[in-house]
Amino acid sequence: MAEGTTTTLADTLLDDLDDLSDGDEGNEEEIEQQNKEQLSDNLQTTTPISSSSTTATVTSQTSYLQDSGLQSHLATFRKNPQDNNLIITSNKYLTQLATELTTAHQNLVDAYNPKFPDLADLVRDPLRYKNAVQQIGNEMDVTKIDLSSILTPNQIITISVASSTTTGEPLTADELQTVHDAATLMEELWKVQSELTALVEN
Repeated sequence: MAEGTTTTLADTLLDDLDDLSDGDEGNEEEIEQQNKEQLSDNLQTTTPISSSSTTATVTSQTSYLQDSGLQSHLATFRKNPQDNNLIITSNKYLTQLATELTTAHQNLVDAYNPKFPDLADLVRDPLRYKNAVQQIGNEMDVTKIDLSSILTPNQIITISVASSTTTGEPLTADELQTVHDAATLMEELWKVQSELTALVEN
């Protein structure tokens, strides 16, 4: 099927899928929901980066996570969660982390688009998208993958239909590694953001 037809399928079902996703997210912890909303808002105004720069950007963001200032702040804040100065500094880091997460998500989309170009439209929640990418990997027959723990039944059906008509191609070993690195970075950024948010709101 042509790319335009697949896009129409995605557009037709997105409203229903968004409603279902909202219902599911209502059962998640408040901190996780707040972080997701902030990340999704940022994605609306982010310009996709070039796929050729994905590896370099992932390396740069990994360096940001390993920054001694950030790691020292986390260690200190864990010991003194009521320190107002640390809370102020944490809010600055949270702003930076939101931006880093937006970029990390776009990195992952850029890296995985050659395999499944419609997936980002069908799974708009960045973290669910990451989870879906990690589960599907290089498998071309999505019906062989158990996605029930991360997606709604309607999403799974829609993705299965879209994957059967996709213009995507299997990724090379190097491309798969780039996808893995981008997804792993996104997880690490999310963990730091979640911990800082919990400490600030404690």
